[in-house]
Amino acid sequence: MEKKKILIFFIFCNLIILGFQPVIAEKIDNSEVGVNSNDKLLWKIIHPLIPILPEELISLNVTHINKMNNNLVLNASISVYNVSGQWETEYINKAILNYNYSRKFVEFERQLEMTLTRGRIMILTIPIPLNLTMIGLYINTTSNARFSLTHFDIEGKTLIMHYFDDSQDLKMKFNDNGILEKGDIISSGIVVHSTQFNMELKGSISFSFYFLIPFIIGISSLLVWKRDKIKLY
Repeated sequence: MEKKKILIFFIFCNLIILGFQPVIAEKIDNSEVGVNSNDKLLWKIIHPLIPILPEELISLNVTHINKMNNNLVLNASISVYNVSGQWETEYINKAILNYNYSRKFVEFERQLEMTLTRGRIMILTIPIPLNLTMIGLYINTTSNARFSLTHFDIEGKTLIMHYFDDSQDLKMKFNDNGILEKGDIISSGIVVHSTQFNMELKGSISFSFYFLIPFIIGISSLLVWKRDKIKLY
């Protein structure tokens, strides 16, 4: 009986630990991103020079991640809660990221890139492991005619894009999961626009449901243990 109780207690502890394991990032072949299907991420937008403006919000809902032409394709819906207190839908279930690790190929949705000069930073997630040189070179080669972002620097996990006349900088800091942690538009050394990561809700299937199963099993095991213990007395 003593061995049975020890075994049940061991199973209970391990199931609870497993329930708290983080969700593994989505990976296709060697290509990987740090978000999963059904994840919901939220950023707040701050206007330091106009503090009376209410904060805006950017919402990214990952609809699905699949394989197409041997590339990882991330589809998402993006909405913005603007200063007027209304949600604007920017994209609905659109491929915002196309990536192939082996070929060192990355591509963002073209209209999404245009938002870099509209006062909103929409490169919200990039592939992992972080390769900011690849991202910087991509923005350079696709932006010369449209953004005039002609050169860049890297400081740790921060990519700093410079405009051709150095009148403005676009500073984007990413976390280890490739999620934009903070994005600033800087003019003459002053932050005029800041996008800051606010919240991540893991997909309801990948987190809540799978956590509930081991939790219930663990509680059941504990009850059986308690019942057997009572019988001994």
